[in-house]
Amino acid sequence: MGSSPLEKLGLFGACLATAFGSLTPIVAFKTLLSAPRIPALLRERPFFLIWLAQIITVGSFHISHLALPIVGTVLLHASPADMGLLIGAQALPFALFSLPTGVWVDRFERTKLIRISFVGLAAAIASVPLAWSLGVLSLGVLMAAGFAIGSINTLFGTAHQVLVTHTVGRGRLVDAYRVISTTESMIRLMAPAVAGLMIEFMGAPRALMVEVMLLAFAWWVFRAITEPQSAASDAVSDAVSDAPTDPNDMRLWPSIRAGLAYVWHDPALRAIAITAAGWQILFHGFQALQVLYATRELLMSPGQIGLAHIFGGAGALLAGVTLKRINARLGPGRVLPLGLGLTGVAWSLFAVQSAQPVWNVLSMGAVMFLFDFGCVCFFVNYISMRQIMTPDELLGRVTATMRFASVSLAPIGAIATGQIAERIGLRWTLGGLGLLGLAVAISLLRNRSIRQASEAALERLNTPVVLAEATETPQA
Repeated sequence: MGSSPLEKLGLFGACLATAFGSLTPIVAFKTLLSAPRIPALLRERPFFLIWLAQIITVGSFHISHLALPIVGTVLLHASPADMGLLIGAQALPFALFSLPTGVWVDRFERTKLIRISFVGLAAAIASVPLAWSLGVLSLGVLMAAGFAIGSINTLFGTAHQVLVTHTVGRGRLVDAYRVISTTESMIRLMAPAVAGLMIEFMGAPRALMVEVMLLAFAWWVFRAITEPQSAASDAVSDAVSDAPTDPNDMRLWPSIRAGLAYVWHDPALRAIAITAAGWQILFHGFQALQVLYATRELLMSPGQIGLAHIFGGAGALLAGVTLKRINARLGPGRVLPLGLGLTGVAWSLFAVQSAQPVWNVLSMGAVMFLFDFGCVCFFVNYISMRQIMTPDELLGRVTATMRFASVSLAPIGAIATGQIAERIGLRWTLGGLGLLGLAVAISLLRNRSIRQASEAALERLNTPVVLAEATETPQA
């Protein structure tokens, strides 16, 4: 009745995913009831404090995740090319600093690095409302803030992943990330809507100051976290062993080369890094267009965008509480490409959405549901596999190398996508991203070495060696 075939396809996809998403609370509730009332890891003080600081941080990040693009599109009237530059500025630090931060994470105490990161993030985010209050806010200021946030997140992300690994041990790593991802998903059931409403009624600059206060609270919680003794001694011994014997060991590049060489000579890590790099190029292109498309093509307000993201939290929650059973049934090697494939389907559906009231929120919610479900399926297995396969003395460097390899080309993807959208339009560009995302998933599915290596790595969780390591991990 006046709707184009593309819009009808979008409405059908929205109905299908919304119906599927309505089952999420039932499945999640049933799964949580069948588990212990409190996960065993959360009864251990070191992991509990890391988890608590992480969920405060994740909750606060929902504000800037939506507020910065809103500032660009609504207050500064950014074009698709401008948004590509903004997202590219946020991703560029991964290309510039990922490798050095891996060396720093291996050499220095992770808890101190994370505390420094909290302070830096708060300062970078506060610069936007400060510039707004002084009347000097511009796209240049916004890009500089985005670059600073990306730079600090490069250090924070690597240090946090290594700290979790050392705190829980490899034998419980999948369970640790399952607890973290499930909790983050539960936060996402409300945080995006709250963030969207805050931005709509307070304005994006004032909402960002709320995030600054939340980061200060997370820093306060993190003060009580102490590094596991084995991890601290590993960092000290690595630094000491680098110092007296060979002057070359004091240089940054020999340490960086060690991480690069380990990844390059491992066929599975090398192949999955290349696959992740292709996906990240597409994802950052999607990031550049998502809010712009929602506000200008779908006519959605910040509050409605936040409401649609609740569906994403539902999808991630469903994946978090069912991933163990999905892995057991299909095998992690098949779940990896399945997750990527769902993100490609989501981008394709996003391109054919309708701007009709109510339907625009439901259809964007359907996209976010499929996208976040797929992301959790892929990244929990990907991160766990990488951490399990890497020796302790190279953990920081290999983590940083993989992050560098996967995200270093992302700025090009964001900038190129913005330029393409200027020429052929937002819908066609998003549709192209979806098709390319499916191609990346198919290439991963056809790679037998990745599937075999991922299954072999995760099967180590049941070996006596890894179980012994799990029981011997210091919990002080």
